[in-house]
Amino acid sequence: MESGYKDKIQALESALQTREGDLFEQQRHFQVAIENRDKRINYLRRRIIGLEEKVQLHERERRELESAVATAQEGALRSMARGSCMPMEDRTVRDALTKLQEALRVWARTYSVGSIADMHHVPNEKLEHIIKLLEGYCIQDGWDSLIAQLKIPPTRVPIILVQALLAKSIYTVIFANPFFAFATANRDWRLPGQGEVQVLYETMIRHDPGKAHSWRSLMLRVLSSPPPDPTMQPSLSLLLESLAIDLAASLLNGPVSVLLRPAKDDQERERQALSLRKLYHTAGELALSLWTQRTFMKCHGLHHLRTFHSSSEQMTAHRLHQLDEDDNRLDGNTILLCIQPLVLAFGNEHGEHYDISKVWAKATVLVADPEAE
Repeated sequence: MESGYKDKIQALESALQTREGDLFEQQRHFQVAIENRDKRINYLRRRIIGLEEKVQLHERERRELESAVATAQEGALRSMARGSCMPMEDRTVRDALTKLQEALRVWARTYSVGSIADMHHVPNEKLEHIIKLLEGYCIQDGWDSLIAQLKIPPTRVPIILVQALLAKSIYTVIFANPFFAFATANRDWRLPGQGEVQVLYETMIRHDPGKAHSWRSLMLRVLSSPPPDPTMQPSLSLLLESLAIDLAASLLNGPVSVLLRPAKDDQERERQALSLRKLYHTAGELALSLWTQRTFMKCHGLHHLRTFHSSSEQMTAHRLHQLDEDDNRLDGNTILLCIQPLVLAFGNEHGEHYDISKVWAKATVLVADPEAE
């Protein structure tokens, strides 16, 4: 009988040990599951933090872009409101052009692709087309040769190129021609086309430069002024709106598009187009306010600038070069790319001294690496 109890006790102990083993294994399994769950939670938390930081970054960039555009636009509108009474002071013009340049930089940074590496799929002919568009602003005649010369971080290359292309579009089409707004005049307006007015203006300059510039100033001022009917907009204001829409669409749908980050949806695509139209419109208002003065403007890319000189009053190295004041280590090196053209003004409000120039905006340039030359 005692033997039977022992057998039962041993059987119970064996069953208990087996159960304890099962429970231990189950506990270990649960611990592994909990650890995996905690790792997953921590991973998701890090992802959330990273996404929140990206959202904050994009929101900050959006505010910077809106602020830069609004500031430049406000300055342009103030200058337009001055009319014929007070020409803009040189300091005011320089500040307005600096703000416009900053607005271009912010737009390029906001909408460019993240890195040059993101463009590996772009066909070579499209890349070469970008170089053609940069003619006069870029010394290289091929995409590969330019990229090899640009000793800057890969993440900055698309931004720099977009800013340069945008600056060339604005300064070549708008600032370099006093009658840029007339480009859309032939559609529905009883106004001469851009080419006709330009030919007349150039003919007058050959006869009497002072009177020609006075005529140009007065004509643009009149067409920019509010008409007698308060319900109507000034003629050039309406033309400028049409031109801004056309220029923005041309840039977004042209070769530059390969340098731009694809829009996530229609809403983002519309924001991109709207912000670019505002940039063109702001630039147009500023240029128009300058052309209503008797001074005459010229914009120069690399045709006027060949080699870099830190002491020059007409150029400055891009901030990526990190040049200190009086740092001349890049002096004499070839200028690779013009990011902001040189803007020169000639003459004064008295219609005199058109043979004397002053700098309204220095050219911002990228310079070749001394070791690469």
